[in-house]
Amino acid sequence: AVGGAYYVVRAGWMVGGGPAKDHKFVSKILQQIADGRQVLHAVDDRWGTPTYTHDFANNVFRLLDTEQYGTYHMVCEGSGTRHDVAEEIVAACG
Repeated sequence: AVGGAYYVVRAGWMVGGGPAKDHKFVSKILQQIADGRQVLHAVDDRWGTPTYTHDFANNVFRLLDTEQYGTYHMVCEGSGTRHDVAEEIVAACG
């Protein structure tokens, strides 16, 4: 309805950027682990698709080169709950 060329890109749960930039769920779980917490809290009723910021940005740049304007849902593969993500973080941290 607006006319012209545009992109609308929806992201999944954005993860990445390291401690200086990531102040959301992943960072909070990592901080709890670093603090030595034995019990971590994460909900298991919210589903989403964790999407690595670097991959997202690279794909946006690729999309911009196409001039295929429109609306996109751009996420990484898979899905899970925040609890699933927390379990993977704990496993990766040993």
